[in-house]
Amino acid sequence: MKRLNILLIYPGYPPEEALGGGISTYVREAAEGLIDLGHKVTVISRTEKIDYSIEIKKDLKIIRVPCRGFNRFGALFYSFKVKRIIEKLEHKENMFDVIEAGDWGAEAVMLLRKFGHKLVIRCHTPGFISESYNPLNRPYLSGFVKKLEKYVLARANFIACPSRSLVAE
Repeated sequence: MKRLNILLIYPGYPPEEALGGGISTYVREAAEGLIDLGHKVTVISRTEKIDYSIEIKKDLKIIRVPCRGFNRFGALFYSFKVKRIIEKLEHKENMFDVIEAGDWGAEAVMLLRKFGHKLVIRCHTPGFISESYNPLNRPYLSGFVKKLEKYVLARANFIACPSRSLVAE
């Protein structure tokens, strides 16, 4: 089996689980499972801290990117920062074979054009759907970010979805 260089882009990676909730558990388990299969994994994750950080553990590299707020323009700015990081990594190191990003918060919106041929959007339940099931809760994403989520899903070449009910949404 060919050893792949895989990039995972998600809002949280343990121990900063407050940013990702169940998604951060998924990305940790996915990263560890991919490494166990012999692949090299890089994770780009948000942090509420001021500075970037890089942590390297054998075949796992974790890059934490500052993201203060995820309002209307925060989502676009964060996605742009992620795109720039990927460009730098691919220039210095080997190209990524696969890039996987979650649907929540449209973190991949700036990646569609340049990396769409190897970008997989994994559905976990985008904000525009999860908020519809919790109408009494205060919305946590702006209407603009929810539109960006729909834009990413409509234009992605590859989508992984764990349930038929989510596909139906």
